[in-house]
Amino acid sequence: MNTYVPGDIVYCHYFSFDDQDRKGYFLVLYNEALDNMHERTNNFTAIKITSKATLVDTYCQPLKQVVVPVLKTDSYALCSKVHTFDKSQVINYVGRVSEDVMKNVYKKVSRFLSEVNRQVLTYI
Repeated sequence: MNTYVPGDIVYCHYFSFDDQDRKGYFLVLYNEALDNMHERTNNFTAIKITSKATLVDTYCQPLKQVVVPVLKTDSYALCSKVHTFDKSQVINYVGRVSEDVMKNVYKKVSRFLSEVNRQVLTYI
């Protein structure tokens, strides 16, 4: 698969805060190649998927309804953990979430972006 669209789950290489090369599952939110206002590029943004309950925060969305064999039943989309990827970082395409799940994820992402906006307007 060459073009990843919102709702796709991908397994990617990424760098952690300690600069270690790691691998993880991510849910695609936006692809620059699909944006009419943007140059055609290989970049996309995605949010981290985790099953570690200790990482769960205000902006997470449970993915219990997602039927993707490689994901655990207690997986969460961390809507405030946005990463930018180049397509070359993708190890493989895993699957897609349903439209209903993506709508719920989008609501949490919107809440996160509202908080970002509030902080920018308050502190800048």
